[in-house]
Amino acid sequence: MSSMSLVGTLPPQLGNLSFLVSLDISYNYFHGNLPRELANLRRLQYMNFGYNGFSGKIPEEIGNLKNAKWLILKANQLDGSIPFTIFNISTLQQLILQQNSLSSSLPMNLCQHPKSLKALTLNFNKLSGDIPKNLSCCSELEELWLNNNNFAGKIPREIGSLNMLQLLSLGSNNLEGVIPETIFNISALKYILMENNSLSGILPPNMCSQLQKLERLHLYQNKLSGSIPRSIGECSSLKHLIMWGTQLNGPLPREFGNLTMLIDLELTENSLSGTIPDTIFNISTLVYISMSNNSLSGVLPPNMCSRLQKLVDVYLYNNKLYGNIPRSIGECSSLKELLMESNQLNGPVPREIGNLTMLEKLDLSENPLSGTLPKSLGYGLPNLQYLNLCQNHLGGVIPAQISNASNLFHLELCQNEFVGLIPNSLGNLAQLQVLRIHSNNLTSDPQFSLITSLANCRYIQELSLSINPLNIVLTNAFGNLSTTLQIFYADNCNIWGRIPNEIGNLSNLYDFRLSTNNIIGFLPTTIQALQSLQTFRVAQNRLKGSFPDVVCGLGNLFWIDLGKNKFSGPISDCLGNISSLREIYLYENEFTIFPPILWSLQNLFSLDLHSNNLRGSLPHEIGNAKTAILIDLSHNKLSGEIPSTIGGLTALMNFSVAHNAIQGSIPDTFGKLLDTFFRSF
Repeated sequence: MSSMSLVGTLPPQLGNLSFLVSLDISYNYFHGNLPRELANLRRLQYMNFGYNGFSGKIPEEIGNLKNAKWLILKANQLDGSIPFTIFNISTLQQLILQQNSLSSSLPMNLCQHPKSLKALTLNFNKLSGDIPKNLSCCSELEELWLNNNNFAGKIPREIGSLNMLQLLSLGSNNLEGVIPETIFNISALKYILMENNSLSGILPPNMCSQLQKLERLHLYQNKLSGSIPRSIGECSSLKHLIMWGTQLNGPLPREFGNLTMLIDLELTENSLSGTIPDTIFNISTLVYISMSNNSLSGVLPPNMCSRLQKLVDVYLYNNKLYGNIPRSIGECSSLKELLMESNQLNGPVPREIGNLTMLEKLDLSENPLSGTLPKSLGYGLPNLQYLNLCQNHLGGVIPAQISNASNLFHLELCQNEFVGLIPNSLGNLAQLQVLRIHSNNLTSDPQFSLITSLANCRYIQELSLSINPLNIVLTNAFGNLSTTLQIFYADNCNIWGRIPNEIGNLSNLYDFRLSTNNIIGFLPTTIQALQSLQTFRVAQNRLKGSFPDVVCGLGNLFWIDLGKNKFSGPISDCLGNISSLREIYLYENEFTIFPPILWSLQNLFSLDLHSNNLRGSLPHEIGNAKTAILIDLSHNKLSGEIPSTIGGLTALMNFSVAHNAIQGSIPDTFGKLLDTFFRSF
């Protein structure tokens, strides 16, 4: 009756089938409670109710099934404790209760009666308490699944006497203390899974002396210490070694090279040091190498990929590796992800990378790589989706062939030494979402035809061009960019002319930066269409006119920077209607009046109005700016006294009214402000 799409509850009359030996109703849609009358099935040996919707408690009467060998109730919604009567069934061989909401602790004499128990599967429940020492009495146990519960305390040494145990899964609990050495003496073990606990101590030196059958070892996310034992090479059947985030230190043993069946080697987020043994790169079965976020050093061997044709992912980022990237990298013909950022690798990007036709993600950023980009990065990598070469010393022109990598959606070449024209062929990258080429020495033609070509990128979300001598005008074509654009950075690019009215077409723009250019004229009124805009920074240009009221309609604005332009007149009080504003920079203009309502902005963090023509006195409302850490009103024409309410600005770290006509005594409340300031250091 398995997998027949049956629906409903179990009738109590089911218990009348007294001659029933096997009952399998798994993979159906039964629900409700389990009837107590099931206990009447005295001849029943096999019961499988898995993958249904049964709820409530497991009836205690189920312990009357004296001939039961298999009890399978997995993947239901059962709760409460496991009735101790189940463990009185001496014939029981398989107890499979995983994926329920069972709670409470296990009986300490759990194995007193079911001596023939071969599989105890209780994972993915809410069980708690200690793991019973009495488990050692289940001498025929082959599989013990206790993972993903709330078990606490130490792993009992007595588990080491389970000589037939093949699988031990204790992961994702609250276990602590050292891993008993006795466990490493169980020669039948194929799987040791103890991840995501608080286990501590060192791994025993002879850890693998008896574990020639071990295939999978999971110890990740624990609090182990010490080095990886050299005996690891004796786990000759090991396929998956996953020990990331375990606080291991010391060198990698050369004996890793003896693991000729190894598929996964995951050692990231430890404190491992020394060189990577070249023996590791001789393991032809390797598919996954992850050793990132350690302190590994040295050079990669020249023949690194000569035997690694099955290798799919290499993660070596955030280490101290140096020297050239081996040209043999092109022999890792199955490679999909190569992440070696944040090292000290130097020399050129080898053209042999272009042989990696399966490559999808390449990150070599934050290294001192030099030379030019090989053209093979484009035409040789048809599956490349992510390329990050930022923060190197790469130079020359960006090869137009890079656009042949037609699946690229993320391209970063920022903070290098690239020169010449930005290739318009980038617009052929139809999947492009992120383009970061800032901080180079790149130029563009005066018509800025790059923008016209990028209009073909209908998924573009971020375009970062800052700190390049583009020497261009923002044309009307700017408004033809996809409405998916969210971030546009073009600070310090020698852009001149006006901000085109078509900016209003970019309805999803939330971060717009055009500071330190030669922008003239007025802000276009079409800016009011940018209702998603959170950051608007156009400082250090030649914009003019009265305060641009158009920004007051931007209800989500978080940061506004109009500093060092030629705006004049009063600052509009409508700015106070933008409750989300936290950063206001209007410095070095010719503003004359600051509206008191702005002091009541609930989230105000920084206010910089220095070097304007502000007149009048400081209002008492300044005391409302409770969240402000910076207020700079220096180099204005303010007069009068400092109001006493300033003492309430306890978050303030930088306050300046220098070079004004402020007079009178410093208010007593200012002392309270100073006390708060010094206590913060």
